[in-house]
Amino acid sequence: MKNISYDLNGNMLSMQQYGMGVVDTALQPVVLDYLTYTYHTNSNRLLRVSDTVTTDYLAGDFIDGYTSTTDYVYDASGSLVMDRNKAIDEVTYTFFNKPEKVYFQDGSKIEYIYNAAGVKLRETVIPDSGAAYKRDYVGTAVYKDDSLVYISTPQGRTVYDEATDIYTEELFVKDHLGNVRSIIAIEPVSFTLEYLATYELSSAYTEGILFDVIGEIREEDPEGGNYSGRLRADEYPVGTSLILQVTAGDRITLEVRNRYDSYNPATDNLISDQSFFQNLLTTMVTGPEGSPAEQGQVQLVNSMFGSQNMSIFEMMSDMALDPGRPPAALNYILYNNQLQIVGAGSG
Repeated sequence: MKNISYDLNGNMLSMQQYGMGVVDTALQPVVLDYLTYTYHTNSNRLLRVSDTVTTDYLAGDFIDGYTSTTDYVYDASGSLVMDRNKAIDEVTYTFFNKPEKVYFQDGSKIEYIYNAAGVKLRETVIPDSGAAYKRDYVGTAVYKDDSLVYISTPQGRTVYDEATDIYTEELFVKDHLGNVRSIIAIEPVSFTLEYLATYELSSAYTEGILFDVIGEIREEDPEGGNYSGRLRADEYPVGTSLILQVTAGDRITLEVRNRYDSYNPATDNLISDQSFFQNLLTTMVTGPEGSPAEQGQVQLVNSMFGSQNMSIFEMMSDMALDPGRPPAALNYILYNNQLQIVGAGSG
């Protein structure tokens, strides 16, 4: 806004408002309004508002709906009873001077209900055609036809979209008098992070930072010419691993691609459960490329593998394996913020 002027009583006399509007099918900065304010003689009551910008830019644009002398009419107590710019024919009030009914020129109307303290409880909108709807105000929550619309918060409000079942936070930017000057909507953003262990030399540095046990098992594939990780029960029974911190709403997809050349169960060298878990622990307490772990990480793993968490390992030990293939599995373990295993999220 600019070109704002006031009279000696502090009443606004003019204002030029800028915004974004569609011009020749393109969205660009425009002058939304150039407003002039006129007041009743010897009064602070607004008489009319005129706008020299005649283009309708929709959202945020003031519409000069009445071009004659008087836009606004008041009753003896100073309450507005007519607003011709908004096509309001009449406004009636309760005994406590609260708006009770608003009548529009097209025949539609709005009705209000208050409690004994004057707090608004319900707003019913009755259009000239179509179905009526109501808004109920229950504490800080607002409902439209019994469906939640938003919840007021100290910083703004939480808006609910029933169609998508998504809550959006809106923050109010206020001036020194507490008037809302701007609304900032915090939209949920969906994005995907991919942690991929390729074992290729070109990405060895990055993958060595992200993953444990990756460089130690990297071998060149004799068939494809590329690299992969090779597991052997006698040397590296536990392969590449990764620890991720997740938050509510995150969705995790796990995938491992594997192959084997041949398999003879009679010559298989199976490792014991105890040996497998010991290797798993060793993997988790060593840093990238086998470097020593920090003391905090060792304490973390000790907490994660406490006695209260052993049920998951019993489940892993009892997994049904295909006797015609080398025993192998992709293991995933979910811990809550108390480092206790969530069985439903592990397997």
